[in-house]
Amino acid sequence: MFTEKILNMYVDVLMWAIKTARRTVGGEFKEGEYVRIGYDPMAVNLAELTAVRVLQEGWNPVVRAYGTDNMEHDFYTYANNEQLTSVAPWEEAITRNLNGSIFLLAPQDLFNLEDIDPVKISKTAATRKFLHDIRVNKEAKGEFGWTLTYLPTVEQATQSKLSLREYEEQVIKACNLDFEDPVKQWRDLKEEADRVMGVLWQLNVDYFHVEGVGTDLFVGMREGRKFIGFSGHNMPNYEIFTSPDWCRVSGIFHADIASFRDGRYVEGVTLEFRQGEVVHATAEEGEEYLVAQLDTDEGAGRMGEFSMTDRRHSRIDKLLSNGLMDENFGGEFGNCHIALGASFAECHVNPKEVETKEQRDKLGFNDSAIHWDFIQHTDRRITAHLRGGGKQVVYEEGEFKV
Repeated sequence: MFTEKILNMYVDVLMWAIKTARRTVGGEFKEGEYVRIGYDPMAVNLAELTAVRVLQEGWNPVVRAYGTDNMEHDFYTYANNEQLTSVAPWEEAITRNLNGSIFLLAPQDLFNLEDIDPVKISKTAATRKFLHDIRVNKEAKGEFGWTLTYLPTVEQATQSKLSLREYEEQVIKACNLDFEDPVKQWRDLKEEADRVMGVLWQLNVDYFHVEGVGTDLFVGMREGRKFIGFSGHNMPNYEIFTSPDWCRVSGIFHADIASFRDGRYVEGVTLEFRQGEVVHATAEEGEEYLVAQLDTDEGAGRMGEFSMTDRRHSRIDKLLSNGLMDENFGGEFGNCHIALGASFAECHVNPKEVETKEQRDKLGFNDSAIHWDFIQHTDRRITAHLRGGGKQVVYEEGEFKV
């Protein structure tokens, strides 16, 4: 199914995605800039084609093959504390000089870290967070753009109870690779998303109220926040999302879609927020890992993202055991998801006001080494309560009502 023609169309879409992501923060790629291509071993064919296209764009490719799942498991098994918290100096130097990143992921084993102490994983993530901060600061200035995608693997198909062919068909549809001109399809969809986001902006929302199965959540907004949609940061990317004022989040959110994360399976998560902090977290499966992740750092138990996906936009109609694909699920009721952890500074209308961590902190943007999406795909109603008084249902039965 993933023929060379399909793979080349995939690269077309990724080039559109990374350029769109850079424009989202007010920047443009220039000839001679450096773009990293990070890829899993099973994504090598797509990585090769992507490297050629990066050269044709006039950019300089910085190619990095990720370790195998066994290498990752062995690292956490045998690394001592110093090794867990070590970062090679060249990594910082490269990160400071990058202008973009393309992540090509193709997991071979979704449970490769299930026997690893989650504290070890959190410790390494916290140590490497400063690299993420470098990218965030560059992005806030329009100097960096990124995109990320997953390729089908037997493991993901098996966990989704699909054949590999069925799984490939879902990914091809998800990325619009079955259209003659998939980039035009993405551009047209983005136009509609821009319309929806414009209406949401004009409403001047004080807070959203999310009502659904096991969910009664209040998500506070701050003046100057905007929604971002079809931003190119992920492929596929059907969500319309924002970063709320984390300290004005309260209530309960239930995620009915399972997470595969760090070799763990986590299902049936319920999070209770009070004054912006998760004060109670439960899971039907994987609760110990969930609780451990909330202790990663001060911001791990705070909301960094609030997102809605319209079922009319997304062509994904099966759950795919993959956070990126599942957060873009369409199905009968679309999906709503929140993320614990890092916020997105590009959700502020004035990039100059969010160029530093200090500025972002003052504006209620959350900061953390983690970003973990929790997704629900059952029916829900989302009501916007407006600063000028009054309220309006903006999302119901899986569709935007604006």
